Amino acid sequence: MLDRKFSRRSFLLSSALATVGAVLAACAPKATPAPTAAPAGQPTAAPAAQPKPTPVPPTAVPAKKEPVTIRFHGRVGVQGDHFIERARAFEAEHPDIKIKEELIPGDEYHQKIEVLLAGGTVADTFWTVLLAGLYFRYANMGMTLALDDLIAADKYDLSVFFPTAIEATKFKGKMYGLPWICHPGRVGSFFNKTMYEQEGIPLPPEDGNWDIDDLVEQAKALTKDTNGDGKIDVFGFRPGTDTWSILIWLRSFGAEIFNEDGTKCVMDSDEGMAAFQFLYDLYHTHKVAPTPEQVVDMMFETGMVANMQSGYWGISARARVGDRFVMGAAPLPKGPAGVMGSMYEFDPICIYSKTKYPKEAFEWVKWLANQETGIRIAEVGSVPGARPDVWESPRLTKDPMHNVFKNIMYNVMPFRGPGNFRGNEVADAIVQGTAPLWLGKATVKEVVPEVTKAVQAVLDKPAD
Repeated sequence: MLDRKFSRRSFLLSSALATVGAVLAACAPKATPAPTAAPAGQPTAAPAAQPKPTPVPPTAVPAKKEPVTIRFHGRVGVQGDHFIERARAFEAEHPDIKIKEELIPGDEYHQKIEVLLAGGTVADTFWTVLLAGLYFRYANMGMTLALDDLIAADKYDLSVFFPTAIEATKFKGKMYGLPWICHPGRVGSFFNKTMYEQEGIPLPPEDGNWDIDDLVEQAKALTKDTNGDGKIDVFGFRPGTDTWSILIWLRSFGAEIFNEDGTKCVMDSDEGMAAFQFLYDLYHTHKVAPTPEQVVDMMFETGMVANMQSGYWGISARARVGDRFVMGAAPLPKGPAGVMGSMYEFDPICIYSKTKYPKEAFEWVKWLANQETGIRIAEVGSVPGARPDVWESPRLTKDPMHNVFKNIMYNVMPFRGPGNFRGNEVADAIVQGTAPLWLGKATVKEVVPEVTKAVQAVLDKPAD
């Protein structure tokens, strides 16, 4: 009887040896029989010629192909976590490509990218922004790859994106990135619904049918010294004072920061001066907004501000609010120009112009621009993808706050940036120059003309 412990491996080994023996036996020349003696007097017959054995070639074993590694730069935090999750999902469907994330802190990101580009050590793919002109800057420097040939060869369907997104990606007629996320700017009025209802104040309307006078009236009613110590404990409204938040107010007054080709700073127009005066009055005339000296962390989330200006990402405050109060959202009010200001913004994913793997890099860029990725980045607290099928997804439209921004996306005003792509320098000049306004240390007439000159000095510099 065979030993029951005789392993399968031993059996296979024995079988293999037997098979090899059989093959060798089959290939060996057959023994030649001894010649039969011829009858006496007859010649002996010569032995028959035997065929030569056919050699057996060794079995060819194909070499295993190593996956291509695509490096990628993004920001740490919510977006970085999203990129990591999406990279693992991508690799599961593309086993021949590996993604190596090299994430950078947000406040260091663009400076670091500039250094890496200058040294030729930037990743194969990277995230950047339209807002500050950096997307166009990198294309102008020849640092990003034009994708038109890859798009044509792949027969990639661009119609899935908002038309505005595709137009925004074009530089000198070519596309240097695919849209990842998009939004209509810092257009949101996020408010403490519980506080409004307790005070009997009408909620900011979700359809945007209100104006700046309504905002001021509500903000005054909500601003309170709750303990009688002579200091304001709850502010009615907190506007944004960064450059691109200010732009929203300028546009609602019929003004702009730049002229159409981005070569002139025009924010000291009569309309622009009126917009700055409106913001100044919120701080120092109506006293409904916290000055920089009064600002503390999480003022909205802790109930110290009843209403705040923010972009789509303001929705994420809901998680920090918790059960303190019910949060709502509406568009910011219309200004004297009869419109609510907005500006189309999008974040593209680009490919380094000197990558060794353009096709594989394009597969990764397409993945980040697909519908599922666009939905997921909104769900984790950032901004939706640049596609109508993302913004209209039932997973997002079930949230009324999402729908406030969705409705604006179909009527958003176009992007307008500096013609020499020096957006970060422009933003710094405006933020630093207008700081005395919010502190109450100077007037609009003193500050805005000087800031306009400082911005113009930046615009007069050549593009890199």
